[in-house]
Amino acid sequence: MTSVPSWRHPFRRLHHHGVERKLAPAVQAADDLGVPLDTARIRAALGYDPRGPAVFAFPAVLVAILDYLMVMYNKSGCTPGGRLTPEGGACTPWETVWTGLLGIAGFVFLVVAAAVVTSICGGECVNPTYQPLYPAFGLLRAAADLAGSDPAGRYTHTVELSRKAAELRQPLRVAINHTTATFGTGKERKATTNRHIERVQGTLGLAADDLLVNRREAAQKLGVLAATITNNLAHDRFTDLLPEASLPPMAALEPDRLDGRRLMKACRLAGILVFALAAALGQSGVDATILVPAGLAVWPVVSFLLLCHRHGLAEATRLIRSIRSLLPGNTTPTAP
Repeated sequence: MTSVPSWRHPFRRLHHHGVERKLAPAVQAADDLGVPLDTARIRAALGYDPRGPAVFAFPAVLVAILDYLMVMYNKSGCTPGGRLTPEGGACTPWETVWTGLLGIAGFVFLVVAAAVVTSICGGECVNPTYQPLYPAFGLLRAAADLAGSDPAGRYTHTVELSRKAAELRQPLRVAINHTTATFGTGKERKATTNRHIERVQGTLGLAADDLLVNRREAAQKLGVLAATITNNLAHDRFTDLLPEASLPPMAALEPDRLDGRRLMKACRLAGILVFALAAALGQSGVDATILVPAGLAVWPVVSFLLLCHRHGLAEATRLIRSIRSLLPGNTTPTAP
């Protein structure tokens, strides 16, 4: 079969450039630690998934629907005796309403376009099953940095390595749950898979705890664990990410508070941006009855897009699912 020239797939080309930028430091880190990486299989696992950019179509369509509803609300209210007619005055001019709503829609669409380009250039448009490969790369690089550092910089590297080990734990659970849901496996198989992931997460936590005792040895161990998880995940060994001998009997999981801090930062920045845009549109004469509901509806969309811009689509989706799983009324995120 004749392959299609790469210039006909600009998104695919940008995606694979992003993958190589993240894979190259991981390969170098594996060489420094003396652990093998199956780069061919990893590249195949991180192939371009055209469904990735399609995720951003949802907020764009949502904003378009909200704009339409706001127009209809204003149109139906601004009639003799309508809801929006102020006493002794007139409704907001039709042109002003359209200008305000188009401004909100244009702002969101620009953010969506930036998030799409950032996601593709960062190599984030991959199958959700393989999204933990990127945090595994980060753990591998941090382990190599600590193992090869001098004593003067070792504490900074230790903090970074501990954080990377924590960041890998939740993506593994989300990815494997996505896989079991896709294949529609039975309850027993799903329970077995989740117990394995819990034990893998426990192994990572115990190895990170050893950083307090012997930093260099613990860094070497974490590097080996990261490389092993990477190779097995790329080979679709979802229930054998780590060998049985390295797994603890059981693992107690703790919520990663780093997720909450990231989400709050995105929500805060989104609130500032939406408030600034609403204030500017309010100065141009847009009625508050239009701006307030539109701003409240756009705020969570902008928060998600900011997470995508800062952390990529894979990490943004993981953060939302992680926080949602901790809310009251939600159980541990296992597939039903």
